[in-house]
Amino acid sequence: MHQGKTDPPGVAIELRFKARQTTYTLDLGKRSPQEFERFLEEIKQENARSRTPLEFPPTPRLDLVLEIYNTGTKLLQILLGGSNHTIWIDAEGPGVVTIQPGEPIPAMIFPAEQITLGPGLHHEIAVHHLPIPALPALTPGRCFTYWTRPGPYTLTAKWEAGIAPAPPGTRALHDEFGLVTVVSNPLTLQVVV
Repeated sequence: MHQGKTDPPGVAIELRFKARQTTYTLDLGKRSPQEFERFLEEIKQENARSRTPLEFPPTPRLDLVLEIYNTGTKLLQILLGGSNHTIWIDAEGPGVVTIQPGEPIPAMIFPAEQITLGPGLHHEIAVHHLPIPALPALTPGRCFTYWTRPGPYTLTAKWEAGIAPAPPGTRALHDEFGLVTVVSNPLTLQVVV
């Protein structure tokens, strides 16, 4: 059952988060949770002082899928990825640590992929790591998210979608596209030792 939403409400598009695997083993590289949290805090501090990109430890390995569904009766064009239409993942749980790199923001805008979705059809995006955004893109605000303790973690995806024909109540973009915020169902994963 899908529990996501759109803004404006009632747009015939859904973002469904599904897990091929729901339980993951906590891998802190032979560190205790406290040691790993201190390690990440040191990286955050170095990141705040540095003007050059840093190397970040790998984020958790996942086996998830995001599905974009056309739930309506009309053919839709969607804009996905690029600089303006990425999918972001929010993580909540007992040991979430997020680091936002102090990287220079590119002066150019990267184009989104335009995808055609017929009524009842969907487009799948594999999610193998816990980066934000979920799609590779050089966008301001790129983050790295880690879990540092065992327990339940809830992930939710958010997508600033370009959709044509523009649904009523959307902000006009270009070429008959309107901007729709699409939020996925929450997905709970279990992290164990």
